[in-house]
Amino acid sequence: MPVTAEPLGGGGTRAWFWLNRGPVSVVTTSDWGGPGSAGIVEFLAYALVVQSLTIHMQRHCALAQPPGGSPEGVVVGNVFDLQPGLDAMRSAVLSGHLSRHDERWLLNCFGPEYMRTATTLLGLAWLRSSPVRDNLRKSYGLELFGA
Repeated sequence: MPVTAEPLGGGGTRAWFWLNRGPVSVVTTSDWGGPGSAGIVEFLAYALVVQSLTIHMQRHCALAQPPGGSPEGVVVGNVFDLQPGLDAMRSAVLSGHLSRHDERWLLNCFGPEYMRTATTLLGLAWLRSSPVRDNLRKSYGLELFGA
């Protein structure tokens, strides 16, 4: 899954954080604030998990983007929404949980263990654990937002 600092979209469509077309997603840091912005590591981890889940569900569960037949750009607060606004995305990354709607999608498609694993990954507790924080700081000089 490519990650870019360039804005995504074209043809009248603006993708603020990611763009998904079937088995391919591209994540952008452009509207987050760029590579050196606060919380960029958390955002990228969250975006990569969400887009991986989206691709997996499209391939194996007939997930249609956008969910629930919503037109592109309409956001109802689910993880698999296409284009949350900046404030909504920051809140989603900080809270890192699935809505009942998203849990139901994952449960019906893959079962309870998959849903629990997805919930754990989206919560980003693993990212904020001491070993990961220490490795990011020592290897890359990165500090996690709020750490």
